[in-house]
Amino acid sequence: MELYNKSVEYMASSGISSLIKQSSAVLVAFSGGADSAVLLRIMKEYLKDTGITVAAAHLNHMIRGEEARRDQDFCKKAADGLNIPFYTKNADVPAYANKTGMSIEEAARHIRYEFLSDISHTLGDNTLIATAHNATDNLETVIFNLARGSGTSGMAGIAPIRDQRIIRPILFATSEEIRVYAEKNQIPYVVDSTNTDTAYTRNFVRSNIVPRLKEINSLAELSVLRLSSIARSEADYINIQASHLIEGKHIKRNDFESAHPALRNAALRLLYKNRTGTLNCLSMKNLETASNFAVNGRGEISLPKATLVSDTDVIFFKEEITLPRETVRLIPDGPAVPFGDTFAVAVATAQKEPIYDENIYNLFIQQSTSFDTIYDSVFVRPRLSGDRILKNGMHKKLKKLMCERNVPLRYRDTLPLFCDGKGILWVPTVELRDNAKGKDITLYVFQKKL
Repeated sequence: MELYNKSVEYMASSGISSLIKQSSAVLVAFSGGADSAVLLRIMKEYLKDTGITVAAAHLNHMIRGEEARRDQDFCKKAADGLNIPFYTKNADVPAYANKTGMSIEEAARHIRYEFLSDISHTLGDNTLIATAHNATDNLETVIFNLARGSGTSGMAGIAPIRDQRIIRPILFATSEEIRVYAEKNQIPYVVDSTNTDTAYTRNFVRSNIVPRLKEINSLAELSVLRLSSIARSEADYINIQASHLIEGKHIKRNDFESAHPALRNAALRLLYKNRTGTLNCLSMKNLETASNFAVNGRGEISLPKATLVSDTDVIFFKEEITLPRETVRLIPDGPAVPFGDTFAVAVATAQKEPIYDENIYNLFIQQSTSFDTIYDSVFVRPRLSGDRILKNGMHKKLKKLMCERNVPLRYRDTLPLFCDGKGILWVPTVELRDNAKGKDITLYVFQKKL
């Protein structure tokens, strides 16, 4: 069966064709090599008479000098010959890699996908990006992930669809099949001279490991493609179950501790991705360390790009806290006033209810006191180093009291402290100052809904 017919079947079985039907354009990442040259022909044929635009985009990474310019010119002529819109750009990948500390491969991938994303948006928000990844690429990726000690997600390799936006229509085919198809159908392509440079990790795997593996099993690409499909399916199931542990931006400690270790790791990965937007920096070693700490420790542990907090009742990744730089003065019977990112505060007299937006806040805690015990006016501020409150005739350290009362870590720096001219009047959930009890004024704290 012709490669084109196989690709049509694969797109249907993998869900790619359904996505394409909902799109207005498909942007093909066109390097000029055999894989992308064949992909461009397949997509042009597949989308003819559909009204869906096919376009091509080529990024000159500025790594190979004149050869790169040759490839750029080749791609433009090839696209023009097929009457396909063509987009190109020069990007100094070595300079970017040096600036960011990325490897050349990482930097090239980052800039390339950024470029493709930018162009796709100019074609329409529902434009798909088609890349020419194939079964041999998938084999190389799985080997590389295996060497790094990756988990199930690493064995999942390259997915046929990523983020419902990037599609891989020829992922089923080996690189050899694609080259044979190109030659049989007289599809011209260029060869990247750096493909033989084993200083690049992927090239080393391609040149030294894949041939040995194929000596054991000549169908290694297809076998690993099947492994990836199974691993991806199982990883998806684990992620679905792990997502049930997450409530908003945290996981309840009891649920986390009673969960299977595989679900713990998956839940932490999901939380981490939600916090940082990526999983690229989170190694399996990082994940195992974080999971063990979350179960057995209390406090904070630093991970790449994020800080994990293992609190008394919940586990979460810390976010930057915004607290008022100045004190917040409260007007009796006035509306609740926001205090930082988490709370709002108010003061009400007698039995009056303060005004607050119930769509945003829940009542966190309230405390009755007396006008007679308040010196000057009431204001609210965050905790400061060395803070003390008068209790049982002694000025006790607030830090120690919070520890004794098991105040969750996430609240110790964010709780609003109600103060007056004599100092701290009330620390929510912790303590009310000596002789401050009464009924003619009530202090309120509201917490933002998740």
